[in-house]
Amino acid sequence: MDEPLDLKNKILAWLADEFNVSVKSLPKNAPLDWAIKAETQAPVKVALVIQKPRGRDVVAVTIGIALSQKHREALSKLGPGAREEFAVSLVRDLIALCPHCRVIAQPNPRDLQTILISRELYSDSLTRQSLIDASVTLVNMFLVTVLKLNQLSQTVRAPRGVDEGYM
Repeated sequence: MDEPLDLKNKILAWLADEFNVSVKSLPKNAPLDWAIKAETQAPVKVALVIQKPRGRDVVAVTIGIALSQKHREALSKLGPGAREEFAVSLVRDLIALCPHCRVIAQPNPRDLQTILISRELYSDSLTRQSLIDASVTLVNMFLVTVLKLNQLSQTVRAPRGVDEGYM
């Protein structure tokens, strides 16, 4: 197994070809050896964090998806049961894209505000390809989430003309 700093430098080099990367500063009491921010390049910017939990032989590729105000407003127009059904369906779709990922709806499916996704890769079998594959999978999961939320926003908005003052 690589030492944590050797592994970090290897991951930085691997990610640099595909992403804009930077090392994140951590608070002293953080349960991590290190964390790297990896951001996709234009036209769609998506930020991931690759982190090494202290005392564990894994690297975690993670993403947090905070719902926009527009998306939260669209969800609020649904009843509690429909909100929960949408969140459960979305989480199910995301798990289907990555069965090895952990997908968490926060704070709960009836009040969806954030989706956290994490994919753990064991350090001793980590390759450039497995890291890039996991990273691209999480970017795709972000895009699917945004597309489904945009679709919901279009479905629950007022009929055309009402917002524009024509009716």
